Amino acid sequence: MSLNPEKVAVKCLEVSKCFSNKTIGISSYHLEDTILVGDMARLAVNLRQSENLNPEQIAAIGDVLNIDYRIINSGIMPLMEKFGWLYPERGGLYEEIPPLDDVLRTLGNHWEESEPSNIDISIIKSLSILNNKPASKEALQSEIGVPVDDFEMALDYGTKANCFGSFKSDESDEEIIWTPYYWNRNSERALRFLKRQTYEEFSGIERLSNYLSNKQGIPIEQVTFEENLLKAGSKVGFFPSNGISNPVTGDEHEYIFKATPQFDLDPKKDIFEKTRLIVASLRHGQYHASVTKIRSPLNVLYALRENRLSPHSYAKAQYGLLAMHKIVKIDEVSDHGGSYRITFIDSPENKMACDMAATMLDGEVPIEGLAIDPEIDLIKKGSFIYSANERQIKTIEKISDCDQFNKMLEFIQGRGLRR
Repeated sequence: MSLNPEKVAVKCLEVSKCFSNKTIGISSYHLEDTILVGDMARLAVNLRQSENLNPEQIAAIGDVLNIDYRIINSGIMPLMEKFGWLYPERGGLYEEIPPLDDVLRTLGNHWEESEPSNIDISIIKSLSILNNKPASKEALQSEIGVPVDDFEMALDYGTKANCFGSFKSDESDEEIIWTPYYWNRNSERALRFLKRQTYEEFSGIERLSNYLSNKQGIPIEQVTFEENLLKAGSKVGFFPSNGISNPVTGDEHEYIFKATPQFDLDPKKDIFEKTRLIVASLRHGQYHASVTKIRSPLNVLYALRENRLSPHSYAKAQYGLLAMHKIVKIDEVSDHGGSYRITFIDSPENKMACDMAATMLDGEVPIEGLAIDPEIDLIKKGSFIYSANERQIKTIEKISDCDQFNKMLEFIQGRGLRR
């Protein structure tokens, strides 16, 4: 089985997010090439279009992404210089990072040229196979074609990091391996099944799906029914969640979504979770602002996209996280007495992310006559928690309803599971 370079880089990126902010021990040795390529992809997209940089700025962005600066300095930056993405200029650095497709292609080729280990190969190819269809453990190992010990080690690492999950098949008694990323591509298929089914055990999943369809990205505490099932769905990736944390105050809030086909891990889609970052940030301002709360997230999104937000003194703190992810640019305006102007970065990735964010919020009618400059308190020195990390958090808790998702997965596949 062969993968094109872009898909290899996408899978490396997903592994990197799963291992982000975790104590990974010896897996950092066995998966060195995969995690390095994924970290580099995440950093590159957040450095792109910066032009002039200094090491402290790069370290700050790395901190938001949970990438240790020692890794950036010793592993990532030398490769970026080799690729012609960074070069020294006037005591600092100048970036010329290419568009996303070129970034992924270059990094995928680098992964291949680095002679990845059997463990690297196992985890990347397993993700690629399972993204389309769950498989029995035996069939998955046979298709990948690496020694059993290496495959088992990759599976163990991936399970602990929540790249993979498993369950015993009721039909065949085999161990079935799946990935949470399966639901990104197949959520509509699952919803069609839920509408047809007559099994009471799945009715809670259907109710939650219908509810979240019109309330994408709301705080998880706002969902006051089927709470255990919601947590289980978040753990298995059916209801992906993202968090926004404030390292100054220690506050952390989790925002829950319904999996949608837009997030299907195509290299051109939202693999950096920018859409959920935008929606979660707006929800944060809507529900958890310490000043004036957002009345209409959709209005604010339109104003942000169309550069209709006037300069304000609070803008630098409130939009800092969006600036870190290169969704907006923040400039001080000298004639406004310490105010900052927010400018949307008009890149293909950002336009797509905003379009998809608008689709998620589309069920909420914009409020006529709302002031263009809402006083909001989005994020103050905050950081964005990837959905992969939120899945890891769920494993600390005792989740009792995961079996319902496993059964639904097997029902959906029917007799089509790999054997």
